[in-house]
Amino acid sequence: MVNVKCFSIGTFHDIYFFEKEIRNLIDELKKNNINIFLIKEEKEPLSFYKLYYELYGDEGKILLKNKLSETISKIIINFWEPRVICEILDKIHFYLKPEDRARTYDIALKILSESKEPALVIPDYHERKEKIKQKVKEFIEENEIFIIEGFINFRLKSYIDIIEEAVDKAVDELLIEKEYKDFMALLKFFVKNLEPKKEVVNLFFKGKEVLLLDGELKDIKDNEIEDLLKKNGSLSKDDILISLLINLAPKKIVIHGEILDSKRDVYDAVLNIFEERVTICEDCILCSKVKPKK
Repeated sequence: MVNVKCFSIGTFHDIYFFEKEIRNLIDELKKNNINIFLIKEEKEPLSFYKLYYELYGDEGKILLKNKLSETISKIIINFWEPRVICEILDKIHFYLKPEDRARTYDIALKILSESKEPALVIPDYHERKEKIKQKVKEFIEENEIFIIEGFINFRLKSYIDIIEEAVDKAVDELLIEKEYKDFMALLKFFVKNLEPKKEVVNLFFKGKEVLLLDGELKDIKDNEIEDLLKKNGSLSKDDILISLLINLAPKKIVIHGEILDSKRDVYDAVLNIFEERVTICEDCILCSKVKPKK
């Protein structure tokens, strides 16, 4: 027996992306022998996408619900998630300057696009999508009209909480970034006003080690500052190395070797503090020891 039905998807934000995904869904269902067509209807302030379909037995129904749930969850994650971030920023973090708001938005997207945040229990993209898909599937089992914004606001409150948590973490990261930049600016100013103690210092990234060498490639040590810094147990070897460099205030720093991810912070700090004094060596005796031959 043929069963003709209509399922309507409504939205307050009619966009090309939304319609494209719906049309992709229809094409996919047609390939699976489901007779379906779309009628778009405007009922201010909503735009409705009405899907008229015929089902032959339970298999068609299961396929339709699965594909529909998949498409709607994809739309929510890929388009409405960024909108939710913006709404949270407007509502809770309205005090941010435009440039800080834009940076926070980027950080929040990055947090949500990466793997799980263990400290905050933020599910990754695929886990969030699967949870939304399940909620959508449960809803469309009982309803023939689906309003995207209403569903997000009233059926996905735990999902909104996750986005808020990601935005809060992004704001924290923004503050850390700003503090770091201010600190780097202070160190930069300090170095510019120091009398250089060395003409040239070679900074050799050797695996997980970073070595300070003079112009003749001999180890540099400043026993007085090393002893002082070592008394502070919270300082790492990298902290001591940066402090030694600042104390020496060399006219020129040559960076050698291959920078591992674990030493990227040291590399970035040297570039930020010493700027035009830094040059990157690509081919010398030191570099040849750690870089693969071309």
